[in-house]
Amino acid sequence: MYPNRYHNRSSMTLKSNKLLIIFILVLFFPQLTSQFSQYSAQYGAQYGFITPPSQRPFSRIINANAGSNANTGSNANTGSNANTGSNANTGSNANTGSNANTGSNANTGSNAGKQTPSSRVPARVPIDKSLQKSKMLNLHLTSAKNSTSLLSIFSTSVLRSTRRQSYQKPSLINYSTYFQQTGRNLIDAEYVYKSPLFPVIVKGLYECLKEQEERGVPIASRAGSSLLWGIAKLKPFDSSTEDSIPPSTLIAQIDSTLSTGTPGTWIEPTSALLKCCYNLCLDLTTFTSSNCIEISQTLNSLSTLKLRHPATPSLLSTFSSLSCDKPQEVTNVLWSLSALEIIDPLILSKSMQHINTPSWLSLLKPSELIITLYSLASISKFSGHKYSSEFSIILSSIHKLKDWRILKPYEIANIAWSIGTMGLNDPLFSSRVSSVSRMGGLEFQNFVWGVSKFTGEGGRLNGIIEDEIYKRAGRLKPLGVSVITSSLGRMGGSAECFRVLEDRFRGNVKYYTGQYVSNTLSGFANAKYELDREVVEEVEAVVIKNVGDRDWIGVREIKDVMWAFLPTNMDGAEEFKNAILGVLESETDWSKVSEESKSMILYCLAKGSYYTKGSIDQNPASRVHALSLLILSHISWESCSSIDLGNLGYALGTLQTSAYSTSFDSEVQRRISLGETFETNVLHNIIWSRGTLGLPLNYILPYLEANFPSNISPRESASILWALCVSNTYSVPIFSKFWNILKTGRNLNPETVNMACQVQTSSFLEAGIDLPLPSSFWSDNEMPSERLNISQLQQNVTSCLKSSNPSWSSEYYVARRSPLRGLRTLGVDVALPSEMVGVEVQGPSHYLEGGKEFNGSTKWKKRVMERMGWRVEEIGYREWKEKGEDVLKEKGLDIL
Repeated sequence: MYPNRYHNRSSMTLKSNKLLIIFILVLFFPQLTSQFSQYSAQYGAQYGFITPPSQRPFSRIINANAGSNANTGSNANTGSNANTGSNANTGSNANTGSNANTGSNANTGSNAGKQTPSSRVPARVPIDKSLQKSKMLNLHLTSAKNSTSLLSIFSTSVLRSTRRQSYQKPSLINYSTYFQQTGRNLIDAEYVYKSPLFPVIVKGLYECLKEQEERGVPIASRAGSSLLWGIAKLKPFDSSTEDSIPPSTLIAQIDSTLSTGTPGTWIEPTSALLKCCYNLCLDLTTFTSSNCIEISQTLNSLSTLKLRHPATPSLLSTFSSLSCDKPQEVTNVLWSLSALEIIDPLILSKSMQHINTPSWLSLLKPSELIITLYSLASISKFSGHKYSSEFSIILSSIHKLKDWRILKPYEIANIAWSIGTMGLNDPLFSSRVSSVSRMGGLEFQNFVWGVSKFTGEGGRLNGIIEDEIYKRAGRLKPLGVSVITSSLGRMGGSAECFRVLEDRFRGNVKYYTGQYVSNTLSGFANAKYELDREVVEEVEAVVIKNVGDRDWIGVREIKDVMWAFLPTNMDGAEEFKNAILGVLESETDWSKVSEESKSMILYCLAKGSYYTKGSIDQNPASRVHALSLLILSHISWESCSSIDLGNLGYALGTLQTSAYSTSFDSEVQRRISLGETFETNVLHNIIWSRGTLGLPLNYILPYLEANFPSNISPRESASILWALCVSNTYSVPIFSKFWNILKTGRNLNPETVNMACQVQTSSFLEAGIDLPLPSSFWSDNEMPSERLNISQLQQNVTSCLKSSNPSWSSEYYVARRSPLRGLRTLGVDVALPSEMVGVEVQGPSHYLEGGKEFNGSTKWKKRVMERMGWRVEEIGYREWKEKGEDVLKEKGLDIL
């Protein structure tokens, strides 16, 4: 009985004690917390760091913007309608994947410094004693469960060492261990940065490094590389944040701020941490370690921190001289080369040898395979040399993994980004990805960008991506809207998905950089999605406001804006159009602009309302013609793609520019001789432009006979046939094939029907080719209207002719004197039918640039009329302006 009763009483006593302890903690905990906060704030101020609660942890000392490199390119279109738009060549971050700040070493942190097994940690060590010795402090740091306990333990040791001389200051090894362990255990970086204790640790590290420098004590390579790696893992200078700037540009600012800082002055911890990293790098310039892991780890950290430092070349040289062939070492260095955009032929050569060795390749972990894949894609991008063979080997090894569910979300995003960057098509990728819901914002953006580059419309992943866009739309930032919209434009997203993205874009355009605006607009344009007028006006206002800022908007951005606004009605938007032309005219070095961009700009100048409407007219001396000739003078014809040639052809024809026609024709003939084939819309633009300018097209007939475009539309067939007629180039087999396609046309517009009639007439009169149209053609299509806008010049000429002979008739159709139905749409400005005399009043649009030579259609009309037996006189607008009615006397028209 007694033992049991004693046991029960003891148990009750313990329970009572526990309740008492809980009561005391509840009663006094607010006071303890308040004292601890005051204690932290006091020493935060003592070290020159005061952390305002509302201050964002990633705010910079100076403000700057660094957008993503989303370069976009342009693909164009048909002579009358553009079918393709701007294609972005880079994802949200041109030089980085979704995990741009993490190398392969991120998963093998144990090599950064030897950990003490938790079993060796004393079960109960007095805190006060442990803080007096560096080794005991390291034991506590390595046994900490998470970043919270790490911060508490280490900040306490730093603070106590400043208050009491009896406490030894943490050594550089302690700081190395702390940052290394924090990098491994870090879950929420925001917690570390927002804590008032973090500035204390950073200040302590800064003073520790400064003290070693003053004493002339070099930093041990192992401690230095481990410390640098740990800091890099914290990502204090993450390039994915929109307000981040290159760290190297902050060094002078940080130096001045730290040297003049006084208590109460805000000095951001991340800036001081950057200075610490820079000092570490300076010391590592004399890096003499022969440990490949330490060297590769240091290079990995430099690349993660985006520090192109003087230490880098010596580290690379040391690495290349050693026999470093372990997977972790090679992948770390390849990642460093890709992140810092450095080309080291010796290291690259050795790395390629390793990749081509099956036994070495089998040693790579999945994470190392993916980082190697990403690094090869990045290096191929900036070096201009594609390592396609090695890339395919790595990609094949990744596909051999049985289950991709073991891969992390950012790794899948990096695979997609890498394949897209290499421009390869990987049909297996879509089947291996089942979900993207766990991806972060930047990871999802890079994933979508990569997929858009190597999958076609309606792919399996389209549905998965669109479902995720609906979920994320409300949280998308300008960068996300920009990348996702431009990518979805290439993939062929649904109208509903674009409507969601437009709603996110609406009202926020003023917060977008010029590059984000251009990428977003290019996506809408590619999808042929018509923006609301409200959004269009918002973009116009932002462009006008920033037109003088070349950092905000340049030629590349203007090109995408022009392309996106082609379907919109810009009548009345003179200020906006003049702003666009102003940016183009301010470009000082067109040789640095890609042929793709130059051809697209010329296409937009020709097709948009810059050329024909408003204050910008068709005058050959106008700024549009002057600008076009300037751009054409910088075209490298052999560097143009076939799509670029199609764009240039359309621009030359529409702008009535024959100055560079010889160069254009020579390049087209050169490519035909090499066996190159053109897409249908490119071929159409080439032929149409030559006909419009009235240039011969004999060299194109053999090509058409060998490569007839069977997928051509009735509208394009009519346009090509018309161009061949205008250039007086006929072939019975070719005409018959195009005509058979034209006859199948339904719901054709009046312009196309008119061309069909003119082709029918011209081919019969000039080449004897009979091209009958079925009766259904006239009932299925809209007939040309005879309502025309008669110019004031034509009215004046008609009035003078009628004053001498009332029989002169305006807008006379010669079809009324011929059984050929096709002649119905061939009219004369002013005609005297009884004498078969016609007068053509030629305004500016009938001339090539310079206003001296008639264009192709004007020459063709006179030629056909004369074959019918008509006498055709031409009165130019300049001639009438200079001589007036005397022109009629000179041509003998006043006596008729």
